Amino acid sequence: MYQVGKKLQVCPYYASRAAIPAAEIVTLPYPLLLQETAREALGIKLEGNIVIIDEAHNVMDAVAGVYAADLRLGELRRGRQMLGVYVKRFGKKLKGENRIMVAQIGKVIESLTDWLDGALGVKVTVYPYPYTTCLWLIYIEY
Repeated sequence: MYQVGKKLQVCPYYASRAAIPAAEIVTLPYPLLLQETAREALGIKLEGNIVIIDEAHNVMDAVAGVYAADLRLGELRRGRQMLGVYVKRFGKKLKGENRIMVAQIGKVIESLTDWLDGALGVKVTVYPYPYTTCLWLIYIEY
C-alpha cells in the first residue's frame, strides 16, 4: 500500500481504512482497540473475531492512558474560575437538571482543590474507571 500511495502521490492511510472491513488481519495500537468510539470510526467490530494482543503485560498501562487526565492544582483553580464565569453568564438560562450538573462539577473541582491545597505543584493523575462515571482511581506523584 505504501508503494502504491507513493507512486500515486496520495496518503495510503485512507485506503487502509477503507480496506479494514475486507481484511483478515488488522494491526492497530492499543488505544484504537480499547476505545469503542475509535473502533466504530474505523469500522472495526470485535464480535465474532479473534483478538490477539501482543505485549499483553502493557494492556493495563494502555487502559490507564486511554482514560487518564493529568491535573495540577493551578489547573483545578483555573477550571473553577472559568466555571464561575460560565455560571454568571449563563446560570439563569440553565434548566434545573443542567444547573445541578454544573453545580456537581463545581463541587468535584472544589473538593479536589481542597484536597490538594496544601501541596502546590503536585501532579495528580485521575483515572476514570472504564464505562462508569462514579468510580475514579487517583495517582499522586510527589
